Amino acid sequence: MKIHDGIHYIKLDKWDEFLQSYEKFGFKLNSRYILPEAVTRNVSDDTWIQINISEPCVNVWDNEDKNKQREVWLWTKDDERNFGNGSKSATTEFITDLIEAGFVEG
Repeated sequence: MKIHDGIHYIKLDKWDEFLQSYEKFGFKLNSRYILPEAVTRNVSDDTWIQINISEPCVNVWDNEDKNKQREVWLWTKDDERNFGNGSKSATTEFITDLIEAGFVEG
C-alpha cells in the first residue's frame, strides 16, 4: 500500500492498540457518515481531526488506499463545504499527544 511522506499515519504495529484506546485521547466514532468509518476529535466548533478506521480499499492501478486508513487529517467546515488537509504541517500541532504516546509515525 502506498504511503505518502507528507502525511502522518498511525503506526501499523500500534494500530490495534489505537483502536482500543482512541477514546482516551478524546476521539469519538464519527456519526456524520457510514463509510469510511472514522474517529474524530474536535479542535474547535468548525475544525476537527479525523482518522479513518475502515479496512483499506487499495486501488490496483496506483496501490493507494482509497479509504485512507490510518491517515491523520484536519478538516474545517465553512458555510457550504468541508475542507480537508492531510499535510503534516497542518496536523502536527493538533496531535502532539498521539506523537508523544508513540502512535504516530513520521
